[in-house]
This record gives sequence, C-alpha cells and structure tokens, in this order.
Amino acid sequence: MNSFIEIWNITLQKLATKYSSIIMDLFFKDTELIFLSDKTAVVQNHNDNLRTTLAQGYTDDVRACLAEVIGYDVVLHFESAEHAPVDLSKYQNPPAPPPPNDSVPEFVEEGNGKFGNFFDSRYTFENFIVGSSNTFAHAACTAVAREGSAAGYNPLFIYGDSGLGKTHLLYAIINETLRNHPDTKIVYAKGEDFTNEIIAAIANATTLKFREKYRKADMLLIDDIQFIAGKNSTQEEFFHTFNTLYEDNKQIVLTSDRPPKDIKPLEDRLKNRFEWGLLADVQVPDYELRIAIMQNKAKSFHLTFPNIVFEFLAENLKSNVRQMEGAIKKIAAQSFLNNEPVTVELAMRCISDIVTGRESDSAIVGKVIASVSKKYGVSEEEIRGKKRNQEIVRARNIAIYIIRDITSLSLPKIGLEFDRNHTTIMSSLNVIENEIKSKPLLELEIEELTKEIKE
Repeated sequence: MNSFIEIWNITLQKLATKYSSIIMDLFFKDTELIFLSDKTAVVQNHNDNLRTTLAQGYTDDVRACLAEVIGYDVVLHFESAEHAPVDLSKYQNPPAPPPPNDSVPEFVEEGNGKFGNFFDSRYTFENFIVGSSNTFAHAACTAVAREGSAAGYNPLFIYGDSGLGKTHLLYAIINETLRNHPDTKIVYAKGEDFTNEIIAAIANATTLKFREKYRKADMLLIDDIQFIAGKNSTQEEFFHTFNTLYEDNKQIVLTSDRPPKDIKPLEDRLKNRFEWGLLADVQVPDYELRIAIMQNKAKSFHLTFPNIVFEFLAENLKSNVRQMEGAIKKIAAQSFLNNEPVTVELAMRCISDIVTGRESDSAIVGKVIASVSKKYGVSEEEIRGKKRNQEIVRARNIAIYIIRDITSLSLPKIGLEFDRNHTTIMSSLNVIENEIKSKPLLELEIEELTKEIKE
C-alpha cells in the first residue's frame, strides 16, 4: 500500500460488503483518510451533520474494516471540513491520554448463520498453507468439501488452539462446496450465534422457523461449538438438530478449541455424537511452516520482505497464525507510515509487545471493555459511564472483574478507568465473586471471554 488513498479505497471496498450502495453513496462517497499513525486514524468529510452521523452510527464497522487493512487497531476520529480545514496538529502531537469515559468503538465480527451466500471467498484450500501440523485436518476438510457425507467423515470435528486456521478451513469447505455444487444449502454459524438465535426464537415464538433453517440444511458448519456447553436449551436444540441431519445423511462440520472429551460442562450424549465421525486436530506450526505462512501473507499483500525478517518473526511468533499475519500487516503499515525499509529492527519494534510477553495494562483495559461491550450488547461508553441500568451495571462489573484478574492495576487505578473510587470497584468485584458462587456457568462464561481477550 503506497498511500492513504489506497488504504481508504480498500477499506471502502470492505465496507461495501456490509452496506447497500445507497448507504455507501449517501455517507461514504466524499470521505477520505487524511491521517493515520500507529494509534490514530482520522477520516474527513465536508459536512458537519454527516460527520455526526458517521461518528454515531458507523464508527464500529469503519474501525473494524480499517484494522483488517492495516493490520492493527486504532482510535478512529471523524472530522468535518465544512467551515475550516481540519487541524491535524492535535493528532500529530497528541495530548495526554483521554479521560476514562472516552470510548473506543468495538469490533463487529461476522457470523450469524445464513443459507448459501454467507462465506468469505478469500479463504480457500489453495491459500491454506499445509504443513505437518495441519495436513490431516486439511485432507479431511478437502474430502468433505468434494464428497460431502459420502467421504465418511460425519461429523468432522476439528480442534486446536485459537488462531491456527480452523475457521479458514471452514470457509474453504464452504467455498469449495459451492464452487462444485452451487445449489447446496449451507448453514454456517458460530456456537455463540447458535445460542443467541435459539434464545431469540424461544422469546419470539419462532422456534419452528429456527428449526426449519438448521434442520433443512445440506451441510451445517458450527465454529467454536464449545460455546454451547452448559446452556441446557441450546444443547437440547442442537442434539435434535444433529440427530435430524445425521439421520438424513447431511454433512456436519464442527470446530472447537479442545477435543469433545474436554468440553465442560457438555452433555455426554453430545460428546459421544461429536466422536462418531472423525476427529482432526490442528497443531502449532513448526518453524518452516511459520515462515511459509508469513511469506504467503506478504505475497498476498504484494509486499517484499527480506528473508532475515521472516526468520526473525518465525523465531519469535510461534503459537498463533493470526498473530503472524497481523505482524506482517503491521510491519508493512509502519514501513509505509514512517517511510523506512523493512528490517529486523522495524519488525522488532512492531512485535515488541509480543516478544516481551505482555501488552501494556492500558491496552488490555481497552480490549477488555471492547470485548465485554460486544459480548453483552452494551456500548463501551455506557460501560465506562454512570448509567445504572441493570444490564449496563452487570457488563461494567464483569469488565472490572476481568481487568482485576489479568492486569497489574491497583483498585484505585482501575477506578480511574471508570471514574470511580476504589471502594466502588471493590463492590463490583464482590458482586461478581458472589454471583459466581451461586452460578458456576458465569465463571465458565468469564473464562471463555478472558481467553478471547488474551488471544
């Protein structure tokens, strides 16, 4: 990428997959990226009202799409040049950190389960880098994509740590299946989405519609199936969905961060069914595969890195493919922003937080609040703010509990993040600790959320 224009054009292309052409013409036609650093991005238009609309309604998606392009997260600002040129000095020479009630928009993640046309065409078997750590899983997925249930792997259960390519394989199955058999009815959903859909179906008396969607599929793919554990209604519904599809000889593909026997608390009847077919694990890539993965990612971005940089990255990034890909994008973006060549020194700066083994506490706080916001449907501003609605207070208490657990911040310093004193913070911690004692599933829920934050 050689200019802000190119970065912004690619970002707009991603946004166009989320919004209609009418929305894009109305709100994004005259926007431009006018400033980008390692922490901040500024998007300009020429109308004050439009600036307000964008800031209030579109910040989340714009920030998420921009992060996909440049490889790292930024605080996003919208500015209007209707009455005067935008003063960029405040961004180029930023003041002290913002007060605690400033919010950073959350990421919006795809995955609500739709027939047929829901997939990301970028992920294919051709661009999945195969090595000793994933050969078996890749071969099994390829067979399923080409032969469906006739491959004899039903269900196909893929497991392994986060960031090792399980979702890539699911999307590759979808793409390959639809390429060869375009009329196949495919349903893809994340485990958490499946849970939310059944809750909504029960609440709205639309369970028949829900069952029609999932039980009439030719192929069902559930990503992160471990999220249904401990949720009785969801497990009951999935049990019957599984049975219906299995008896009709329809293909089922599931992924998880652990094998079925280690998913707790998951009903035994589901564990048994998950083991009926084929279990395939995806392991941490070895040194050679790590280099190949990063070379492929750089090539896809039309980037040229010296081999010594790939070797340095492979030595220091060992456990997470997503982390490796993010590093490539961040290094490329920093090279462009600072107009400096790609060197080991640049790579070292870009991954320093990973190499040293810890992000700053302030960065972790931001990730916690963003993740809790997304999980519980409460805005980051509300979590940091003063509102006392029950759902907001609960989300705020959970955020405080996780921050206390995974950072070194003292109670007074946590209080500063929420504009509260340490006594109030202690009260929030006590509330969650007491709730965990009476509701063990809350502890599991918090553990899963904490794991996501730490990725």
